[in-house]
Amino acid sequence: MISGLFAPFLFSIFYFTDIYLRASAKYFWYDELFTVYFARLPDLSSLWRALNSGVDFNPPPFYLLTRASTWIFGENLLSVRLPEILGFWVFTLCLYRFASCRFGTVAGSIAMLFPMVTGVYYYAYEARPHAIVLGFCGVSLLAWQKCMEGSSRSTAAHVWFALALLGAFLMHCFALCLIGPFALVEIARTMKRKSIDWRNWLALGVPVILVLPMYSPLLRSFQKLSSGTTFAHVSLAGWSQVGGYYRFLFDPCTLVMVVILLLFALNFSITGAHLPSSDAQGVRLEQGLAIAFTTLPILGVLLAKAVHGPFFNRYFLSAVAGLALCLALSAGQRPRSSRLGLAVVATLGLALAISFSRMTKARLGGSGGLLIEPSSRIVLNTTPGQPLARHMLLAAERSNLPIGVSSPLDFVYLVHYAPSLRERLFFVAADGSDFAYAGFGRFLRSCKIQFNSPVLYNQFERSHGEYLLYGSFLQANEMALLASSKSHALSTAVEADHFLARFHD
Repeated sequence: MISGLFAPFLFSIFYFTDIYLRASAKYFWYDELFTVYFARLPDLSSLWRALNSGVDFNPPPFYLLTRASTWIFGENLLSVRLPEILGFWVFTLCLYRFASCRFGTVAGSIAMLFPMVTGVYYYAYEARPHAIVLGFCGVSLLAWQKCMEGSSRSTAAHVWFALALLGAFLMHCFALCLIGPFALVEIARTMKRKSIDWRNWLALGVPVILVLPMYSPLLRSFQKLSSGTTFAHVSLAGWSQVGGYYRFLFDPCTLVMVVILLLFALNFSITGAHLPSSDAQGVRLEQGLAIAFTTLPILGVLLAKAVHGPFFNRYFLSAVAGLALCLALSAGQRPRSSRLGLAVVATLGLALAISFSRMTKARLGGSGGLLIEPSSRIVLNTTPGQPLARHMLLAAERSNLPIGVSSPLDFVYLVHYAPSLRERLFFVAADGSDFAYAGFGRFLRSCKIQFNSPVLYNQFERSHGEYLLYGSFLQANEMALLASSKSHALSTAVEADHFLARFHD
């Protein structure tokens, strides 16, 4: 028992040290700031009205959980992200328990460590519901395992199974995809047994029935807002996004996976393909569930197409549970599994140690290290005490000119971190099909945030004879051409990944 707790204990010390350094150096970015503002709303009715603006469509319990955390610890970089930090930790410990109870500590350690080397780890300290969904996913895996054992406490396990799924569904609408892997295994189990396990199906179905009345108005509001905007096309679900999901997952750990595959190949060449047959029924069920979880991106595309909703990689992070368990269970079943498993654990541990040492070195050098937001690919600022370090605003601060900001990501960030410029900041859109242009007005009214309403560039240019135009480097050519067709550029400066131009009629 003591040896079984030693690995998760050491892991927890490392995890909370690592996550503290990461979360305390990462400033809130665009998506997280929506969480911050919605969580500030004083009551459930105002929160529900704000969510019906369509700008964000997470269920209210997520924001209430964030609000509870900030009420207890104050609003800061760590407290806003605390539910996610704890959710990811619970997820990894559940994976450890799921694998270790079948094949021991080494297999459990593989399952526990693996998510931290993948792209999923970024969301462990992102103030969005995805890591909390992972936590509930981990609990549902353990409850399902107990349900399959058919013990005298099976009814209690079914209750926990249903509650864990319900908790996930109350955090994010696309958590509904978690039903898929469990349902696939249950269908196969039903066909083999030629009888229906009604308790399993009730545990799967009741949470869905409970949350659908909450989902429907959120989805309608989002579809109404996004209809006719560029967002409806950019985020459209397609089968190519399945491959993109796995690229996102494995990009940070390509070399690690190559080494692990070589270790498996070496073990196979020495021992052959023989596998032990102990507890074969339980192993096959768990292997089937692990494989089913790896198909979550496919199920996600199907769901997104069915409801005409968006597809983003972060909506389906739970697929990493399938990959982690496939790796752990496979290593645990191999002959000489202790040697293979220890080698895999050492590989994962070395990768995490290298990542931790790089981050620690960056922090000691006065920065938080390189951090790229996975969906937008923008480089986030992690310089301690300097949230505007990557933003070229010196010229803007010295003038009294209005500032048109061409990127919604920059605009929301500057409103939050550059309050002295707030009265002069305007989000300017090239045309009315911009999703942020369509949604910011509703967002402003619902959250009662004090900053200027969004404006089309043509209107902004007519209203101000002289102004500054600020945006990301990727938009520099597009916005400069738009402006130069009607105005004369007095000066343009490009630094790092942003540009600042001054124009007059």
